[in-house]
Amino acid sequence: MSPSAMGENLLKLVDLDTVLQKLERQRTNLPQIRQLEELAAAHESLDEKAEQTAKLQLRQDLRIQALRDENSAVQAKIAEDQNQIEANGSRYKEVALLSEEIDNLAKRSEKIAFDIGELTTDSQRISLLQAEITQRLDQISAKETELQRTLLDFQNKLEEQSGKLRVQRQKLVDLLSPEVLNRYNRQVALKKDAAAARLEERTCGGCHIELTEGQVFKVKHEADANGIGSCPTCHRLLVL
Repeated sequence: MSPSAMGENLLKLVDLDTVLQKLERQRTNLPQIRQLEELAAAHESLDEKAEQTAKLQLRQDLRIQALRDENSAVQAKIAEDQNQIEANGSRYKEVALLSEEIDNLAKRSEKIAFDIGELTTDSQRISLLQAEITQRLDQISAKETELQRTLLDFQNKLEEQSGKLRVQRQKLVDLLSPEVLNRYNRQVALKKDAAAARLEERTCGGCHIELTEGQVFKVKHEADANGIGSCPTCHRLLVL
C-alpha cells in the first residue's frame, strides 16, 4: 500500500472512531436513562411512604381493637352491676354504689366510643392516602415499563448502527500496518478522541495551531515511511 493510501485510511479510521464515540455517548446519555433514574427514586420514596402508612394503619387498627375489647368489658361489667342491683333491690347502700359505678362505666363507654370514632376517621384518612400511594405507584410502574421499552428500542438501533460501523472499522484496521495501528492506538489511549489529523499547509487539523516552518520541517523529517508524523503541539499523528 502506498504511503498516501495508508494515511488516507488512517484518517478514515479517525472519522469512523469519532462517529462510534459519538454513538456511545449518545447511548449512555439517552434521556430515558435519566428519566428512569428519576422514576426509580420516586418509586423508592413512595415505597417508603407505603410502608410507613401500613405500619400506621396497623397501629390504628390495634388501638381500635383494644378500645373495642375494653368497651366490651365495660358493657359486661355494666350488665353485671345491673344484675346485682336487681338482686339487691332492697339494700339501698349497695344499690347506690352499684348505680354510681354504672354511671362511671357508662361515661367511660361514651369516651371509648368517641375515641373509636376519632381513630376510625384517622384510619379512613390513612386508607385514602394508601390508595393514592398505590395509584401513584401503578402510574410510575406503567411509565417505567414504557420508558424501558423505548430505551431498549433506541439502544438496539444505536447498537445496530455501531455494529455496521465496527465492521467497516475492522476492514480499515486490516489495511493499516501494525506500526501505524500501534501508534494510533497508543494515541487514542492518551487523548480519548481523534488521535490523528491531516497537516494542511502548516496547520494541524487536530488542534488547529499553525506550526512554524521549523516545526513543519522537523515533522516531515521525523515522519515514518508512510508519511505520518506527529504534531509537536497536540501530539496527534499527522498525515502529511
